[in-house]
Amino acid sequence: MNQEQFKRINEHKTQGKAGEFKLTYSDTKGNKVTITVTLIGEYDQIIENPDTNEMIKGKHIISRTDGDGFTKEQLKELSMVKAMDKDGAGIPT
Repeated sequence: MNQEQFKRINEHKTQGKAGEFKLTYSDTKGNKVTITVTLIGEYDQIIENPDTNEMIKGKHIISRTDGDGFTKEQLKELSMVKAMDKDGAGIPT
């Protein structure tokens, strides 16, 4: 098991952060397989800038087809998109 990937997964899990992470296993002969570990939480996708600690997060939207199109505000509301600076203050999306 790739120890750096393993450590990163557990850091995010224990901090309550969602996301998708690659985890590579290998055998003694050098054969490798990489899987995806998906951590879910209040939001489906969270991206954090490691240099600035700014974050943007949102939820996936599932909707039926047909009918009127979405407005930008409807999509923002449905996805619960939020962006924050390192102090937790909102950044306009």
